[in-house]
Amino acid sequence: MLLDIGGVDYLGREPRFDVVYHLLALPIKAATVAEVATPRRVRVLVGVPEDDPALPTATNLWPSADWAEREVFDLFGITFTGHPAMRRIQMPHDWVGHPLRKDYPLRGPAREATPRPAFANKSNVPAGTPPSGKVAAALQKQIARARGQIVDGETK
Repeated sequence: MLLDIGGVDYLGREPRFDVVYHLLALPIKAATVAEVATPRRVRVLVGVPEDDPALPTATNLWPSADWAEREVFDLFGITFTGHPAMRRIQMPHDWVGHPLRKDYPLRGPAREATPRPAFANKSNVPAGTPPSGKVAAALQKQIARARGQIVDGETK
């Protein structure tokens, strides 16, 4: 039986994508007490190239592959040819791109084009500048507490 289908993006590798099928082989005959907790599990990895991200559907073998394939399509952009209803399942239908790809913009395609506010860039504090003021005092207190040097606000 098919347990799950997932996708993996290995940016810079050829083939770029892997589709992972998790299968469970249940015994055909009645299992003994020793065999009950030992079903055979199989993981099948299928490499999918970046230039043509498509695989044949598994819905004709396992109807439970329907939504899992749609999820992989929605989040990675891998198309399953012959799927009965290949459309988005998690993201809105007008969403641009596939959010689990490694090259997907962190803020999303629409927000990546807009400038960030000045306070979000933290350009006013150079990298490597040690904390000062209240932040420095709070960090020193936290370090002392972790070392067991402070008990209820008092130093030992």
